Order: sequence, then C-alpha cells, then structure tokens
Amino acid sequence: MTLTKRLAAVVAAAVLVGPLLSAPAAHASGFYVCAEGTLSKSGDIAGRGCTGAGFGDATVAISSGPAAGMYDCLSSVFWPQSGLVFASQCATAMPLSSVPKDTVAGERR
Repeated sequence: MTLTKRLAAVVAAAVLVGPLLSAPAAHASGFYVCAEGTLSKSGDIAGRGCTGAGFGDATVAISSGPAAGMYDCLSSVFWPQSGLVFASQCATAMPLSSVPKDTVAGERR
C-alpha cells in the first residue's frame, strides 16, 4: 500500500470515528415516587415510603409534606427493602400543583 493510500485510509477512519467521540456517555437514571420527604437547603432529598427503580441521576416525586413536588437530582441511592431514597444536588423540576395526580402515589394532599 502506498503512502497516499495509507493516509487516505487514516483520514477516512477519522471521519467515521469522529462523531462517535463527541456523543455523550450513556448513564443510568431512575425515577422514584415517595409518599413523603424532606429537602435540605443544600438540595439533598430524603424520601420515605418510596417505590421506583434505577440509580445515578434520578427524578424524585414527593407527594406530601413541605417538600412536595418533583425534583431532578444528580445522584441517588434507593433501598427497596425499607422504601428509602437519598438523592443529592436536586433542583425543582415541577411543583406539586403541576404534577399529574396519578403520578404521585395516586393522591395529592
């Protein structure tokens, strides 16, 4: 193979692989619905009576209490045996008044 053909092959491979390098990495996400929970000033959530699945970044919906609403969180841990969720770096995604009734444990208080 001549130098020109090798160079053309390298350039063609770079053109094909380039878009793959710019694609975002895949990551896991979760969704949890909690009967009640608290939100700290630093944006951490402690949810009780929770159901859901996933890990890593998550959406947490809390149906009652002062923290009622839906939150997008950057990290989460779920213990299904006890129904507890701890999530950190959360921001309000939707206030409770905007959350569909059947999304949050079937009821709103």
